[in-house]
Amino acid sequence: MRRPAAYAALVLALNLLTPAGAADAPPPEEAPAVTAARAALERREHPRALDLLQGRLREEPGDQGARRLLVRTYLDLGQGPAAEQALEPLRGPGAAAGAAPVLAPADLADLGQALLLQGQFLRLIGSIDPGAAKGKDTRPRAELSALVGEAHLNLGELKAARVRLAEARTLDPENTRALYGLARLALTDKDRAGAAALVEQALAATPTDPKGLELKGDLAFLAGERETAEEAFGQAITHRPNPGTLYYKRAMVRIDLNAFPGAAADLREARAQVPDFLGLDLAEGMLALRRGDPQAAVPHLEAFLKSAPSNPQGIYLASLALAQTGRHAEALRHLRPLLEAKETTAEVAILQAEILLAQGRAREAEEALLPFTATAHPPALDQLIYRALVAQGRQAEAGEVLAQLAQQTPEQPAAALTLARDLAGGGDRAGARAQLERLLAAAPGNLEAGLTLAQLDLLEGAGAAALTRAQALAQAQPRDARVQTLLANALAATGDLPGARAAAERALADDPSAAGAALTLARLALQAGDLKAARAPLETLLRANATESTALVLLAALDVQDGKPEAATTRLRQGLAAAPQDLQLRLALIRLLVERQDPAEALAVLAAAPEDQAAGAPLLRARGLVELAAQRPAAALETFAQLTTLLPKSAEPLYLMVLARGVRGGPDAPDAMAEALSQALSLDPAHPLSAQAIRAAFAGQPHDAARTSLASRLTKVAPQAPALALEQARLAAARGDRQAVLEFARAAAAQAPADPVYRRALIQALYGAGEAAAARASADEWIAAHPRDLETRAVLAQVALGQGDTAAAIEQYRTILKDQPKNPLAQNNLAMLLLPTDPKAALPLAEAAYAAFPDRADVSDTLGAVLLALKEPARALPILERAAASGSTDPGLAYHLAAALAATGARERAQGLLKALAGEDFPERDAAAALLTRLQTRP
Repeated sequence: MRRPAAYAALVLALNLLTPAGAADAPPPEEAPAVTAARAALERREHPRALDLLQGRLREEPGDQGARRLLVRTYLDLGQGPAAEQALEPLRGPGAAAGAAPVLAPADLADLGQALLLQGQFLRLIGSIDPGAAKGKDTRPRAELSALVGEAHLNLGELKAARVRLAEARTLDPENTRALYGLARLALTDKDRAGAAALVEQALAATPTDPKGLELKGDLAFLAGERETAEEAFGQAITHRPNPGTLYYKRAMVRIDLNAFPGAAADLREARAQVPDFLGLDLAEGMLALRRGDPQAAVPHLEAFLKSAPSNPQGIYLASLALAQTGRHAEALRHLRPLLEAKETTAEVAILQAEILLAQGRAREAEEALLPFTATAHPPALDQLIYRALVAQGRQAEAGEVLAQLAQQTPEQPAAALTLARDLAGGGDRAGARAQLERLLAAAPGNLEAGLTLAQLDLLEGAGAAALTRAQALAQAQPRDARVQTLLANALAATGDLPGARAAAERALADDPSAAGAALTLARLALQAGDLKAARAPLETLLRANATESTALVLLAALDVQDGKPEAATTRLRQGLAAAPQDLQLRLALIRLLVERQDPAEALAVLAAAPEDQAAGAPLLRARGLVELAAQRPAAALETFAQLTTLLPKSAEPLYLMVLARGVRGGPDAPDAMAEALSQALSLDPAHPLSAQAIRAAFAGQPHDAARTSLASRLTKVAPQAPALALEQARLAAARGDRQAVLEFARAAAAQAPADPVYRRALIQALYGAGEAAAARASADEWIAAHPRDLETRAVLAQVALGQGDTAAAIEQYRTILKDQPKNPLAQNNLAMLLLPTDPKAALPLAEAAYAAFPDRADVSDTLGAVLLALKEPARALPILERAAASGSTDPGLAYHLAAALAATGARERAQGLLKALAGEDFPERDAAAALLTRLQTRP
């Protein structure tokens, strides 16, 4: 966060006085109480010194030594009014009421310090005449001249200040007040080197002078030397009795150093000593922002602005905090004074653009940034232009901006990282990898690039490569929660689940608010089928950060899986009530209400959205989808049309219109869907909605001839769209052309080699074309690289079965259940395979599958068959009866029902079922015929 120029003025205003007192030589024959007070001052026990001196003056009001030491003690403590009042009795004879006090030069210097402390600079200039200090020793006159010069400097009267301070330095080259004043003048002249030299000259004479140490810290801070500044302020705190403002300054340095606990402690000290100091709320707000807690920052920054409503730094930070809490309309209102200033800075325009982007106003965001592109500007501005172009669907222009930025700022990896992530998100993982490897070659220690590259390995199923990278990063950064989270995911991908859990737990131990680690632990528990264990890390995360939306959303999803949708709804409602600006929570609640078939309530949640969000793209998109769920496709089409206006060059609204027209139907739907889909594919063929929209458009065509025509049209627009190739494979399957099916499936898999959907289609096409060995080889190759792809394992099991390799199929289902022990389909299929040889082992699997899907005829059939094999026909019969009543035409189910009927005495009904199976081709045909024969031949 850049420090505005106003900070320099604040630095100058905080530099006040040089403590004294303890350095004075004791006068002869002073009272014991005064001697004791002087010793207390040397020990920095100022309250004790005050007690002693005040007691002595009550006993002997005329003890001038005690009085002068009391004055210096008050000055040390920064108590200007008390020091001035204590000086009053030291006026010489002849002082008239209302006239300048007749004081000795040393007392006059103390009065000057007291007036400086009170900010009474004009009174000081009018009250103190440096010529009052007579004699050959020019040092007293130098001190008085320096005091007058400092008063002029604090009033901004730089010319008069220069004259007086130069005069003081001429009279006494070692006068520290003059040296510090001249250093401040050098700062105003932007001569930091000159200022530093003057400060060092003063500190050479008085190395523990807190005034000089403070100025040294200021200079180091302005030069960007944060560690030096922190040390200097710390030394000044040690030697100043009232270091409240120094604690404030050190806190500001520590915020920049990310030393947040130390900064918080300093601010507590500052608030205890100078509770009314104006900058404290500003600093508290800055600290909360840097800690990632904008919610806590807002009240501090708004409190600061009540006292300093036109402070540009306060305005900017308050707007930033409001934006980060989702209060975008308020953030823009706060920012308006800076936007209306004669010269808006790029920093302000960047914040404005970020807020507009969050509101879905991408075009306005771009327009806010364009005036700054003609001159030198920070890379963040180009990154925001890139985001604005992406949000408008102008992908080609966005790519050009980002590529140029990455090339122009090789020393700043942000652009290259963004480009790599964008390429990966768009499906060009090879391009992303090239960017990341180029970045790491230039900066081998770049943590973000290493993390991103390892995450890319994980996306591509290269778990071993991801693990190697993660282990190297963990060795270099063992306490980084993100690195440990990555290591956890890599270990999980390579099958080391205990190691994965341990790494994720280390991440949470180092950072309880590490959302990624908590989510990884929850995912690992879910894979093990342990819903209770999945909740624990999410609840821990919420205790560390009650506003963590992702944890709330996932806990709601667990509530749903636990059969408690009402609890999920309540959880999301409560979260949204606490944070009504949280878009993620609102969208999650809307999705849940739609899943619960309550679109009316979902529309009510949409209607309650803040005004600045309601017109944005995310909620417009959600509104259209809710309207579809409410069987209002016409309204959805209208909403998606608004989205098209908002994002005129984006493919997403067009894809959504295809889906809406598919639901609405009508005579014009096939042509309208084809037209919208053609436009969308021409804009962004790799969009995540493209495959779904392609399926909908083909399903919406009246016959295969129209589908063939649509395929021909779309192939010209997007020849590399894998979903289109898959639809052509389905058309070939309808024609019975297995070779064409295989060709199209091969094309789809080649166009999206990392997508398991198309690899599974290829495996099935190979098997359907009679190339079982090739199908199995393709599946084996994929599984070797993607061992956690359980759906493809299930396909491989079916292929193995087709080859007669029951043992291999059993192995695949066992592997699936090891990862997902409660997968009902895998339980059912494994139970069927175990039935002939080990029905006892099959029984618990079949029962578990039936408990999950009691209404599925095939699952019921498996359990019935197992029970028959275990000689329990009475238990099997009601299960098989219910399955048969569902309308299933599976001959195997009919045979099992007949067997159960026969075993329980219903022989005639069993015979009727078996006679109806005559001529059917199914695996148990011979057993059915044998049973019928027995029933017919035995009475």
